[in-house]
Amino acid sequence: MYRFVAVLIPVTNLFRRENHHFPLQARHFLTRVLTCLVFLSLFPGNLWGASNTPLEARLVSATLKVFSDFPISPGSAQPFRMTVVRNEYAPFQVAVRAKEPLEEVAVMMECPVSETAIISHSANRTFLVEAVPIEKPSIPPKPEGADLGFPRFWPDPLPPFETFQLEDAARTRAVWFDLFIPADTRPGLYKGNIVVSAKRIAPVRLPFQLEVHDITIPTAPSLRTAFGNASLRACLEKRQAAPRGSTQLNKLVEEYYWFLVDHRLSPYHIPVDIFTDEAHKFLDDPRVTSFVVPISGGIGTKGEIWDDAKMKSLSDRLERTGWINKGFLYLIDEPSPEAIPDVIRIGERIHAINPRLKYLMTTHSRHLLSDKRVVEQAEIDIWAPILSIMSAPAERRILLKEQERGKELWWYTCVAPKWPGINYFIDEAANGPRIHPWMNHLYGNDGILYWATDNWSQVGCNPWERTETYPTGNGDGSLLYPSRDGFNRPVASIRLKMLREGLEDQELLRLLGMRLKEVASRIGGRAADYRPRNRLFEHAFALVTEEGRSQGGAEEAQYLKYLTRDHHDIEKQRDLVIHEIEDATNQPLLVFDTVPCDKGYTSSSSATVTGYAETGSLITVNGAEAPLTQNRFEVAVAIAPGANTITVNARGQAGRTKTIKRTINRR
Repeated sequence: MYRFVAVLIPVTNLFRRENHHFPLQARHFLTRVLTCLVFLSLFPGNLWGASNTPLEARLVSATLKVFSDFPISPGSAQPFRMTVVRNEYAPFQVAVRAKEPLEEVAVMMECPVSETAIISHSANRTFLVEAVPIEKPSIPPKPEGADLGFPRFWPDPLPPFETFQLEDAARTRAVWFDLFIPADTRPGLYKGNIVVSAKRIAPVRLPFQLEVHDITIPTAPSLRTAFGNASLRACLEKRQAAPRGSTQLNKLVEEYYWFLVDHRLSPYHIPVDIFTDEAHKFLDDPRVTSFVVPISGGIGTKGEIWDDAKMKSLSDRLERTGWINKGFLYLIDEPSPEAIPDVIRIGERIHAINPRLKYLMTTHSRHLLSDKRVVEQAEIDIWAPILSIMSAPAERRILLKEQERGKELWWYTCVAPKWPGINYFIDEAANGPRIHPWMNHLYGNDGILYWATDNWSQVGCNPWERTETYPTGNGDGSLLYPSRDGFNRPVASIRLKMLREGLEDQELLRLLGMRLKEVASRIGGRAADYRPRNRLFEHAFALVTEEGRSQGGAEEAQYLKYLTRDHHDIEKQRDLVIHEIEDATNQPLLVFDTVPCDKGYTSSSSATVTGYAETGSLITVNGAEAPLTQNRFEVAVAIAPGANTITVNARGQAGRTKTIKRTINRR
């Protein structure tokens, strides 16, 4: 500790009032440095101690589930590296085990520092990864009975970190770091260390690097979400966390609400009456993209929806506040064929009061879309099909036509479909929830709905001990945990964190689309025909396995059945998106499409490349010149069986060059 005291005394002199010549920006930088030094001075043990320790530790991706038998291989000579942007989280994990029982195991971070800046540890939150029991798999194994090696405990809850014990030398534990990259972080390479220590042993230091790019994602989500939060209050009352109707109960419900918003999700219900002034705090927040309009009704003729005075009062409130742009009426869920007349009648009723009110409809079977009366008469504003319906070619065509007519197109998953790689089950690969927002660009969906985040009523309000929160679905409808010490705060799941990661990735995809649109506009001429969404589709398509991508035509393919479960794939694709955002506006300007698309398959002996470049550019495709006409070029390229690389090179008038590659496969 004494070395830190010696540093602090002279440096603090720089902060005296008479030192006006010392730059304010530098003072802020040193303030952060001193914060980290004081923090480290309180750390037990010698940070630069010997490596002879029974501790074994390793930094690993957050998009990976660390089980108790997770191997800790010998440390790499290279630091753990992450590519990040500003105003996002950069989570990662520390896997720890020991050769002998250890007490008071602690894991802390040395602040990441670049040559000119620092990311304070105050931007970090630390959690202990806990495991919960799974009695049977959510997705039945094939062949039946092949689940003999199925893990019985799965990592998922993330309670706040506390020191822990390693009693079993054969057991690996994980600690989760949620490192936030502030919006004002300077781009550059930051270096830091994770320090793992325990009672009476020398600590282990694990180096990591953050490559911060000059890209900032928005705080307000661009993708609409609606995630259920209706069950919480009943469990809080049942477990006597707070008396019914008490201020304490309302504060707890509010804390759970903001917890979801902080993870880029919009809850169904605000915790106060919509007619109160307090409602503004929730619905004026730009991070809240949607909410369920509080009105009762549904199948039959009962409910407040049939009360003219209440409906008009609610409509007026929504119009005056502007909340009509966020709210939607969700009155019938997954209607049966017999309920179709009610679906139509309610749609007519809603829009008779106010055509600007939004009517949402979920559907999990084909009968609703196959009935022409629904599409022509029900006046549905937001379609929310289950994933399997969106994947069905005939139904997808109907939904996309509805979208062309100005309807919103959301989708959802739940206990079904049982497709690996895109569900929210506890007993699934970590990237399942993360990949879902990427897939919005596969079909052009506008939003994601999920029926519940707090569905604990079927497990005695204790999802820590019983995880089958809905029959055949472990964690279905349950992305949160109550704290173990009396429900007094929400606890995140790994799945909730992965959804947040996917929604941050979605912002990068959106930024790329905006950047490509800007490039096409600057090129001019026939570049107005360019569609950036085609490139966003290709980024989503890259997360489909080769088995899925090699299917027949895109119209018939059900790509969602074949999504990667390898965390490396999604991290690699994200890095590519970041690179393309930064490179898009560099000279010379160039955009293009291929048929088939990047990483696609064809039986043809040629592929078509159609692109746009700024005036005066020299374009070559696989070495052959492609003439520009009104800033447009199009060539056919011969392809051989197997994988083929398409290389498009542009040389601008100033002599600068740009090279972009795509891969096309011939069967």
